[in-house]
Amino acid sequence: MDKDTDKEKYIQQEIFKLLHSQTTVLILLAVFLALSFCIVDYLVTPENFNKFLVYRLIWGFILIAFYFLNNKYKRTKYFS
Repeated sequence: MDKDTDKEKYIQQEIFKLLHSQTTVLILLAVFLALSFCIVDYLVTPENFNKFLVYRLIWGFILIAFYFLNNKYKRTKYFS
């Protein structure tokens, strides 16, 4: 019975590692895309560029905060 729980624990840890790595990549991609759309904002509506730039920077900081929280959760999950 103890072997089964060790296997289940190992499987759960590996699933967590996989999901964490995918989440990290997706968050970084979202930061890149959110900030790169500033170019589109400038080309399409230059009169609203400053307003949209502020929105995109706020979104970028929020996503970066998610990135750091994601890494913090990883460390606490693996070592506790």
